[in-house]
Amino acid sequence: MSNYLSETSLESYLAILPRLGRLQREVYDAIAASPSGLTCAEVEELLGMRHQTASARINELVSMDMIRIVGKDW
Repeated sequence: MSNYLSETSLESYLAILPRLGRLQREVYDAIAASPSGLTCAEVEELLGMRHQTASARINELVSMDMIRIVGKDW
């Protein structure tokens, strides 16, 4: 878990954790552990995921308001 999560963020994460799939958790944890966030390409490389898998999990997490996309080059 990231040192950059607030107590409220941690509580929210723990509350939704049971509803997340394994790959969603992996993507979320990787992004949360990075102080400046990660691009989709960085998630792919870090986790060894195909682009389609990483981008789908990122989009799911965005839909759940767990992460947000900043900038164009995600």
